[in-house]
Amino acid sequence: MWARGVVALALLGAVAGCADLASWQDVAGPKPEHSWKLESGSGTMVAPGVVLTARHVVESCKAVRVTSANGVVRAASGRVVARGRERDADLALVRLDGPSPDVPAAHFAALAWPDDAVFADWTTNLAVPTMESGRFVGLGYPGRIHGIEPVVTPLHGLVPLNPHEVGPMRRYLVFGRLQPGDSGGPVIDSDGRVAGVMVGAALNLPELFARSAILRELPAARDGVGTAIADAEAIGFLRRAGLAPQTGPEPPTGSAVAQARASLVRVFCWN
Repeated sequence: MWARGVVALALLGAVAGCADLASWQDVAGPKPEHSWKLESGSGTMVAPGVVLTARHVVESCKAVRVTSANGVVRAASGRVVARGRERDADLALVRLDGPSPDVPAAHFAALAWPDDAVFADWTTNLAVPTMESGRFVGLGYPGRIHGIEPVVTPLHGLVPLNPHEVGPMRRYLVFGRLQPGDSGGPVIDSDGRVAGVMVGAALNLPELFARSAILRELPAARDGVGTAIADAEAIGFLRRAGLAPQTGPEPPTGSAVAQARASLVRVFCWN
């Protein structure tokens, strides 16, 4: 199936090998004993001291460290306290050790999954994305960027993925230049609320376009194609973990990106 094959998960790339680990200690903390590789992803504070990220960001880490975009949290140690139960439930929660930091919890958009969804598969016309384009951006830490200033990635639309292609968890096909390291970061709407969680990217666009004339002819797909878990799934995951995520309107405190950035964190995985 194409979503599990050609559209591969944007798995973490090593941001530092053994030669330059020392230069990352200001944001990733000291190297644990017997760790020789540092990888990073993105996440969102969803409750006091609790971070939502992608499961593959924190899978098999010897140590997890978190640094917030607002600089309040710096290389705080944390532990994974919840993981998605289904095979495709690429979500996880990290609880920080020590007192809860002064980082606000994100608000969720609680987007309704459209009853008349134009599913993204090989037989459906994708010329008009179901979700309004221009409303969404991705916020995260792609590639090897150093520090805590996130990258804003414009997204040209969200399209519900066919559940027969990707399993029971509802996901969106997103059009934008997502990269490894964005994984776990939020898709945010024009009000700064979380509308999804970035988890995947097409790492071989030519092959993807060769297999899909629909995507090949879609201008929005030229910058890149990725996947994001729908915020409704993230809300359900948080509630099953005993949390009460904030949903609905949030009093504006600045631009949408500024609001979302206040809750954004960078998640480091020492291996």
